[in-house]
Amino acid sequence: MVNMVKRFIFVLCLIVLIFLVGCGPSEQAEKTNQIVVEEEFLEIEGELSEFMLQIEDFSDDWKLSQQAPRSKSDISEKSLKLGWTDGYSRTFDSWEIITVEHFISRYSVDDIDKFRNHVNRDSGEGYTFEVLPNINLGDHSVSYKVTEEISLGELTLENEAYWIIFQKGNLHETLILSGSKLDYEFLKDLAKVAESKV
Repeated sequence: MVNMVKRFIFVLCLIVLIFLVGCGPSEQAEKTNQIVVEEEFLEIEGELSEFMLQIEDFSDDWKLSQQAPRSKSDISEKSLKLGWTDGYSRTFDSWEIITVEHFISRYSVDDIDKFRNHVNRDSGEGYTFEVLPNINLGDHSVSYKVTEEISLGELTLENEAYWIIFQKGNLHETLILSGSKLDYEFLKDLAKVAESKV
């Protein structure tokens, strides 16, 4: 009887030992092999105006009609909270009454996910944003056909434009095409030129 008890205790100890040897190191190895992959995030320095479209990027029937640094008063509260530090804008006009606006902003980013989400736009307040196929610019991008409803008394007018928004490093850029002739392929080509300057 005593031998049976000893044998039972021995077997029980052996089972516990096998369990500890078999499971313990495996769990430890799992913890050791866990790798946190963080997205590489490039902080881009330099004058913002150097990264923007130039008049040389357009044909002869275009002109640079406006350019200026952007101040905090030009920026939304959401962008300021996200870490906006500085910005610049340029507007180009053609003789065909077509306008291209180019906005660039630099951010000091603490939350990469919120920054990436900053390209998204929701319809509302007189604007409808139709998402277009992504042209995959920079680190993250999105394209829209934007319809603005303008009320003039009992009359409602619709003004359409194309928007391309992309991010590269800590830069956030928006290109807007509006006017009498909306050529989305033209705006895509300009956006690719703008992205190549960063």
